[in-house]
Amino acid sequence: MKRIKFLLFCVIFFLCSPLIAQVAEPAGRAAIIEAIRLQLLPVLKKNKVPGAAIVIYDHGHPYAFYYGVASYIPKVPVNGDTDFEIASISKVFTSVLLAEESEKGIVAMDDPMTKYIKFLPKTNPNFSKVSLEDLASHVNGFGNMPGAKVYNREQLLKSLKMWKPYYQPGTWWSYSNIGFGLLGYALVDASHMNFMALLNFDIFNPLEMRDAQLVGMTCGKAHTCAKGHSWDGTPIKTTKKLLIIPAAGSIEASGNDMLKFMAAAMNFPGTPPNVAEAIRITETPVYQTKYGAQALGWEAHDIHQINKYGHLKKFPKYITLRSSPVKEIDIQLPYDDLMFDKTGSVAGFRSYMVIVPGQQTGITVMVNKAMSRTSLVTATRRALLMILQA
Repeated sequence: MKRIKFLLFCVIFFLCSPLIAQVAEPAGRAAIIEAIRLQLLPVLKKNKVPGAAIVIYDHGHPYAFYYGVASYIPKVPVNGDTDFEIASISKVFTSVLLAEESEKGIVAMDDPMTKYIKFLPKTNPNFSKVSLEDLASHVNGFGNMPGAKVYNREQLLKSLKMWKPYYQPGTWWSYSNIGFGLLGYALVDASHMNFMALLNFDIFNPLEMRDAQLVGMTCGKAHTCAKGHSWDGTPIKTTKKLLIIPAAGSIEASGNDMLKFMAAAMNFPGTPPNVAEAIRITETPVYQTKYGAQALGWEAHDIHQINKYGHLKKFPKYITLRSSPVKEIDIQLPYDDLMFDKTGSVAGFRSYMVIVPGQQTGITVMVNKAMSRTSLVTATRRALLMILQA
C-alpha cells in the first residue's frame, strides 16, 4: 500500500461538521468526496452519530475519512487509530481463522464440532451432526441462541443440554451468533491458543493490524476506543452476552486496521500467502438462500443486482435475518461480478464492510451509535456504486 498523505480540510459546505481525510492519490479524490457528501454524511447527520470512520479503496487506491468524536467526555476526535466495535464483522475474521487452521491441517471443514468442543453434553446426539463449515455458514440449526438468561459459560452449557436443532444442519439458513461462538470455541480447543492469541497469530500480526483487539481490553496511548451510544444518544456499554462468545462479535478495530484487512480481502500485492488463501476460501459462496448467497462469514451478491437505492433487486428492501431454506451452490458467478459484504450491530455501534475484489474497490463504515442497519447499508452501497461508476 502506498504511503497515505495527510490532508485536513473544512467541509462546512457539507454538514457544518469536522471531517478529516487521509488520501493516497489526488486523482479520483473529488469523486470519493462527492460519494461521501451525497450518500454517507446525510445519514450520519440524520442519526446524530457522534463519530465515524469511513475507509475506502477505489480501484486499489486507499482513502480514509474520520468524522466527529470517539467520545464526548472527554472530547476525543476520531482518527485512524480509533477503535470501533465491529460487532458481527468479527464473524468474517473467525471464518478466516477457520480457513487458515484448515489449510494448516489443524482442523477440517467437515469435522463435527464435537471433535474439538469437549464441554458439549455428550448425552445429546445432535451436536455430532453439525460440522465446522455448518457453523461458519449459518446452516447449523442453532438459530438465535443463546437464550435471554445466558450471561456466562456455565449458563450457556446448561442451555445447550436439551438443544434440538430448529432445522437439520445443512438444510436451512438461520442467522446464528451461538454458531459462531461455538466455532470460536472449537478453534481455540484445536489450536491450544486463546481466541485473541489465535487472532494475533493468524491475522492481526501478519497484516500489521496494530490496534485490533477484543472488546474490554486496554485502550491507551497507542489508540483510543470509541464510546458506544444508544438510539437516544446516551452512552452505553457492550452487550455482555457477546463476551461469552467473542468469535461472534467482540472484535474492535481502527480505520487503519480495516484498510489493511480490506486490502488482504481483495488480495492486494504483499498480502501474506497463507492469509490470502484463507480469505479466498471464505469468499467462495457455499449456499443459496432466498435473500442471497452465503459464503463463510460473508454474504455474496452479484454487484449488478444492486439498484440505485442501494437495495438488492428481487429481494426485500430491508436487511433481514429471516430464516430460509438453502441449496448448495454448484455454479459460481464470475469472481469479477461478486460483491462480498457483512453488517455489524451491537449495543452502541453499527458497522458495514463491502468489497468488490475483482475491481479492488470497497468501503468499511464504523459508527459509535445505534441506528438503522438498513440505512447504513444502503447508503454505503450507493456510495460504492458512485465510486465504481465514476
